[in-house]
Amino acid sequence: MAPPPSIAIAHRQSLPASREVGSWFKDHASLATARMQLDLLELLCRRIGKEPRELIASARRSPRRLQDVVQENLRRQLTPS
Repeated sequence: MAPPPSIAIAHRQSLPASREVGSWFKDHASLATARMQLDLLELLCRRIGKEPRELIASARRSPRRLQDVVQENLRRQLTPS
């Protein structure tokens, strides 16, 4: 079950405050693209139940595993029920 919209919005707004996400967001060439990608990051984190720092740690340990998690999430979203 998805969290209420107010929780999702608050979570999305807090992401740039983290060191990892904030530095990426600040250095992004296009603010519009950065905002869209930030929204997608927040959505993915909610769907898989992880925080961005957990995704970063996972990617450092096993980039292939993170790629598999993202692809599986996309597959589930695109496959009709």
